[in-house]
Amino acid sequence: MVEMQLRNVNKSVYGRRFTNKEKNLALSFYKQSPALYLLMKSLLILSSVTCVKRQLSKIELDTGINSNVAEVLRAAAEEMQDDKENTLVLMWDEAFLSSHIWYDMNKDKIMGFEDFGNKRTSFFTDHILTFMI
Repeated sequence: MVEMQLRNVNKSVYGRRFTNKEKNLALSFYKQSPALYLLMKSLLILSSVTCVKRQLSKIELDTGINSNVAEVLRAAAEEMQDDKENTLVLMWDEAFLSSHIWYDMNKDKIMGFEDFGNKRTSFFTDHILTFMI
């Protein structure tokens, strides 16, 4: 964080450059609280909200089991050395949605129907189930 501040202090707003790691850090701040991110941005040199949202759109998420997430979890489990670190929690949550359909140009899919990752139906989606570790 300090290195980012020192590197960009004498540069114009349009001349500042941020690494992917710094953009991901900014994204984690923004997802915690957009209002707090704007306050931090007024005090520190952080990437713009547009840049943060663009970084978020680069993350490919889809229904079903995400192989990228599984790979990160596998790598994290291999790094666990201490018995205290070997405890994981599996949580799940259900959220209700308003039913509507839309076209996602990036995925070339009509969204809003039930999608189980390996099977899609013609029923409208009205809730989602998420799993978190």
